[in-house]
Amino acid sequence: MDGAALLVPLFLIFVLAGAVKGVVGLGLPTVSLALLVLVVDLPRAMTLMLLPSLATNLWQGLAGGGLAPVARRLGPLMAAGAVCAWAAAGVLARAEAAPLLALLGVSLALYAAVGLSDWHPPAPGRRETLVGVLLGAVTGVLT
Repeated sequence: MDGAALLVPLFLIFVLAGAVKGVVGLGLPTVSLALLVLVVDLPRAMTLMLLPSLATNLWQGLAGGGLAPVARRLGPLMAAGAVCAWAAAGVLARAEAAPLLALLGVSLALYAAVGLSDWHPPAPGRRETLVGVLLGAVTGVLT
């Protein structure tokens, strides 16, 4: 598909993903990436979702108020995610697409299963920083 032919599907994908984020408060990267890989390859899909994800997260953070306490609490998670995403980018750019698509499928299936279940992870309590760093690292690599 050439650039002009991609505009309509890309627009519709981001409208749908944005609607999900607007209703639920999360899910733009999940929905957009799952649908983008149907029209473009995985590396391009990941690139296309970066700016909308960043913009909507910044908007949500600034509009919601209380950004400073949330940033302090989630800072270790975000820092680990950023560092691991940067570190994994070079490796993932050279990786074969098939295993990455399989990993994406498994990740989305787990995300959906947890979302549809009644399971809620226990609060990490005093281990919140450690758990945040570990989950941030995993998220950084998978994202």
